[in-house]
Amino acid sequence: MQASDTHIKWVVGSIDNEFWYDQITEGLHHCEWVTKWHAAWVSKPDLWYIDIHDDEGEIHTISPLDVLDNLKKSWMLGDHTFEEEQQVDQDVVDALLQGICFGELVYG
Repeated sequence: MQASDTHIKWVVGSIDNEFWYDQITEGLHHCEWVTKWHAAWVSKPDLWYIDIHDDEGEIHTISPLDVLDNLKKSWMLGDHTFEEEQQVDQDVVDALLQGICFGELVYG
């Protein structure tokens, strides 16, 4: 896998944690299926977690490793919508979060 932007580093276990933390925490404000969420850094800039409460009362905890795994799966399936920083918009973040939390797109 290759990506030239700094927000993705295809080194095992490595993404730009601050970029994805910022994108996800901003994107959560726009996800209709999210009722509330809590985000915190465990060890900046390496580890964070986000607890996401969905509209069915479930709580999903995600970390940078979940994001990396999801991005790798998407990349292998030919989805490169996140390859360039400017391509990472609300729809990409919403799809990423649904993929991590539900394993598929559940909400339109």
